[in-house]
Amino acid sequence: MFWKNALCNGGSTFAALPSIFGSLPFLQQGYLEEGQNAPNANSLFKILNHNGYHCQFFTGSSASFDKQDVFLKAHGVEIALDKNKFGKEYNQLPSSSKGFSWGYGDKDLFTQYFKIKKTAQPNVSVFFTIANHTPYLIPDQDIYIERVKKRIEQSTISKNRKDFLHDYLNELSCVLYTDDALKYFFNIYSKQADFKNTIFIITGDHRAPEIPISFQIDRFRVPLVIYSPMLKRTAIFKSVVSHFDLAPTILSLLSNSIEQPTTNTWIGSQLDTSINYSCTKQIPLMRNKNELLDFVGNGYFLSDNNIYKMTDNFDLIPIDDNEKKTALNEQFDIFKLKNHDVFISKKLIPDSVLLSMNFYSTKRLNPIKNITTPQRAIPAKIQKQKLHNIKTNLPKKFRFVDANKNSKIEVTELNKILEIYQKDKSKYSETFIMELIEFTLE
Repeated sequence: MFWKNALCNGGSTFAALPSIFGSLPFLQQGYLEEGQNAPNANSLFKILNHNGYHCQFFTGSSASFDKQDVFLKAHGVEIALDKNKFGKEYNQLPSSSKGFSWGYGDKDLFTQYFKIKKTAQPNVSVFFTIANHTPYLIPDQDIYIERVKKRIEQSTISKNRKDFLHDYLNELSCVLYTDDALKYFFNIYSKQADFKNTIFIITGDHRAPEIPISFQIDRFRVPLVIYSPMLKRTAIFKSVVSHFDLAPTILSLLSNSIEQPTTNTWIGSQLDTSINYSCTKQIPLMRNKNELLDFVGNGYFLSDNNIYKMTDNFDLIPIDDNEKKTALNEQFDIFKLKNHDVFISKKLIPDSVLLSMNFYSTKRLNPIKNITTPQRAIPAKIQKQKLHNIKTNLPKKFRFVDANKNSKIEVTELNKILEIYQKDKSKYSETFIMELIEFTLE
């Protein structure tokens, strides 16, 4: 499935992880920039981790770039591979004239992934490739440039367009390089046991900023492809969607098979699957860490206080309509106010529905079937006998963490939880949550 009118929500990498996996607001300079001070929030990672999935992140670059590692760890994601974990048999991408290299190439990333891949439990694997970033230097670049030239000459586009593309051969050669890496990835993965029930999502963290744009909205345009052997047919959708819509969509697909919070804070909604052009969403867009100036609203694009009518393929028609501009600015202002309020208050979701990774045992437990998971804090009146209905083999020792006080204590017997709570209710408030040890009640 291919969405031809897909948008990222930020002009660079800072917005990718929070938008795709959390549908989260930007705060002041991007959600990642807040680091450990970011508001507690649920995410696709936390919810799937809670349901027994193993979430991992793989990149050929440094996972600390833009504080991605802080966000990932806070949401229970293992950083399984980054540039510090590659062996000596790999070479980094060619360096720029200043000696800079992002790290290891896309094919090397996939090769190393298959060497360490584990399939013992349901999993989420996130790959952050780097070849399509400045300085756009790759192995065998001359060969890829010749392939780009051949494609340009064989195309039916205008001469002016061909001349334009010839100015960006390095950038376009990196696209073909990554395309080859993806072909390699799928060839290998198609032979894996879990291939038949895996969903693959391909998108870009942002557009290549070195290639000039026709309209400001082009800055946010990215590919979005969802593929799975489980799909019955292919489809091309012309609806306008964004990264904010991915987490709500995936969780909707899994709604009958996993436990989910009853409350969420998604900015987006499910992906629009209209075959004909449509734009029914409100989508805030952040150019960089300092500029929140662009907004898509129900078929119109507001940018630098100018308004455009949107059409298929993101062709924009400037219009002079003060009433429509006022309405769009009001919608955008509502988002800005909410975004600012979350930044100031550092509160996004009630503790009672928060799946904090602090609530989990350091030792993973096997997923449990045919039981229900509490979706909010367990009331203090839970009686001792209920503790005996728990169906799981708990480790002898696990960590007990209170959501409000962030207090930690080691317990060795299950019934001590209730005793600890009853002994000092002022310390362990009603956010006393049984999910902290990753078990569930009938």
